[in-house]
Amino acid sequence: MLRRLNHESTTGMIAECGVIDRLLEQNSDPMTVVTTLYERCLSRQPSAEEAAVIGE
Repeated sequence: MLRRLNHESTTGMIAECGVIDRLLEQNSDPMTVVTTLYERCLSRQPSAEEAAVIGE
């Protein structure tokens, strides 16, 4: 699943719309930003396994 998020078409769309910059301005917690991206891109929250990898 992380491969999908790291695919250049996904990262390009996210970068173009500036969503990461806006999320970082609104939230200081990285996990909140990542969870929001998962919800927007995949229509779900990260699994426990994905969250553990993200938290490393």
